[in-house]
Amino acid sequence: MPCGKINILIADPVDKSGFSLLKESKFRLNIIYGLSDNDIIEYSRKKNVRVLVINSRRLISRGFLSRCNFDAIATASKGTDHIDTVYAGIRKIKIINSESGNSVSAAEHTFALILAAYKNLFISDENVRHKRFDTRNFISKNLNGKKIGIIGFGQVGSRVGFIAKAFGMNVYYNDIDSNVIRNYSTFKFSEIERIFKDCDIVTLHIPINEKNINFIRKQHLSLLKPEALFINTSRGAVVNETELLKFFKFRADVKACLDVFCNEPRINPAFRLLKNTILTNHIAGKSEESGKFISAEIFKQVNKMFF
Repeated sequence: MPCGKINILIADPVDKSGFSLLKESKFRLNIIYGLSDNDIIEYSRKKNVRVLVINSRRLISRGFLSRCNFDAIATASKGTDHIDTVYAGIRKIKIINSESGNSVSAAEHTFALILAAYKNLFISDENVRHKRFDTRNFISKNLNGKKIGIIGFGQVGSRVGFIAKAFGMNVYYNDIDSNVIRNYSTFKFSEIERIFKDCDIVTLHIPINEKNINFIRKQHLSLLKPEALFINTSRGAVVNETELLKFFKFRADVKACLDVFCNEPRINPAFRLLKNTILTNHIAGKSEESGKFISAEIFKQVNKMFF
């Protein structure tokens, strides 16, 4: 058991509700937002910081890791693609993240996008603001009876599946994990190509890793039937973005709802020109409640790591 208080540097804004889960007599919290990477290194050496807490907006590179000597880096996010986890392992720096903290928020946001697209809520809002109440050309569709294909049936994807089932939808899913396939046998497993070809809605919920970069390409998108809806709330890089932009530019008969992009926040300006899309700024997993869940999950792990 370590002697003296363990210094934790919280360098990015995170929900403070998880702080109370730390043993007050064992840890010292240093909350300093806005530090550069160099500032973090300098401060950490001066204060002997053992744990760095960040959020997903901060990139942790190999160069940064080579200069620091933390026991752990805790990220207030589910994803760890902003961290060079391989090199962190080589340096024996433990990476702490939240596997389930934002799953409810991400699933609900996915369904909010589905409803916004199917009910044409943004167009209806604009009509009211411009005093237009003629509904002869307004189109709205029911979700009941529609087919939804969910690629990635983990904590977020499976929750989307249960919500869809409550709406009376026919749920199809694909996942490479045999345990997932066994656990969700009440849903209909389907091959990815069949999902793109047959489903009215296709939604992605797969993690970003080397195998999944550009996983969805034009050969998948081209299978979408007229009036289909494509959704991505996982990571931008799981879809070939160049091919996605080209596809939705020339296929006005399909729609996309996108919460994630490559090169955030400096996304490709071509997205803003698309008329058949709903775009949100990587907020699917961000809610007041998810911030608290994530905070609790990562600080429990920090506490357990030392005591």
